[in-house]
Amino acid sequence: MAPSKLRSWFPHAKAPVIISAPMLGAAGASLATEVHKAGGIGFIAAGFDFSESSAQMKDMDAALTQARSLLSTTADDQQPLPLGVGFITSHETAGLFVANVLP
Repeated sequence: MAPSKLRSWFPHAKAPVIISAPMLGAAGASLATEVHKAGGIGFIAAGFDFSESSAQMKDMDAALTQARSLLSTTADDQQPLPLGVGFITSHETAGLFVANVLP
C-alpha cells in the first residue's frame, strides 16, 4: 500500500506502522489502545460466534466499552473508535453478522 493512502486512512499512524493482529484470547482492548497510542493500528479480536446470546459478542461489547474508556471517549461522541475489530466469518452463524454485530 502506498504510504499516502495509508496516511489518508489512518492519519494517526506513524512510520514504521505497527499493526496488532486480532488474536482471539490475546488481543483485547488494552493491547489495541496501546498500539493506537503508539501510532500503530490496533485490533480487538471478536471471535466467530455471531448468535444473539454469544459470549464472544458480549465480550466484544465489553472490550469496545473498555477501549472507549481507555481512549477517554464515550458512545455519545458518535465517533468511531480508531481501532479495528477482527472477525472469523467461516462459522455457521456468519449469516447473523449483520443482524447481531453491526450497529
